[in-house]
Amino acid sequence: MSPDRDILFAVLEAREYRVKMRNELLALYKKSVITASLNIPGPDKGAVCYEPVFNILWNLLIAREKEFNIEYTVRNKTPLGYEGFIVLDREAIILKKLGLSLEAEHPLGALFDVDVTDSDGTRISREDLGSSPRPCIVCKENPAFLCIRGKKHTLEDTLNIIHTMIGDYFLHKGALRK
Repeated sequence: MSPDRDILFAVLEAREYRVKMRNELLALYKKSVITASLNIPGPDKGAVCYEPVFNILWNLLIAREKEFNIEYTVRNKTPLGYEGFIVLDREAIILKKLGLSLEAEHPLGALFDVDVTDSDGTRISREDLGSSPRPCIVCKENPAFLCIRGKKHTLEDTLNIIHTMIGDYFLHKGALRK
């Protein structure tokens, strides 16, 4: 099997795992489930440089533990990158609003992906809350899905933007400590 084909199969298996895990948590707890991950294009979604970014997202979500009655958490690293599941006894719409605010307001929020599924298994979308589609991280002019579908930007350009964003964030954060 070719390396590209191996990566494709690994990604497909990881997607199946993500869906299976979410469905098992929904069946077991019958509560809302947050699936936290990062929007990273390309085959190297689990690169070590992305772990601190995921940790920030995870910690922002877990910090609300008392407010949101977190019942279960688990984190993984798969071919899809870093991901985590959080089971909460809270209305899914409220959780999705939190996710959208993190995505919009945090300096690294464009990389955050907070999916929310309600206790009945219905995924809550941005559109369900009247929010516009996620903007493209490169041009910020179009919805991201249009740029991805139309291959408007190269993988290299997109990763350069992402790595600059991460570097600038941690450089600035380090400068604040001095």
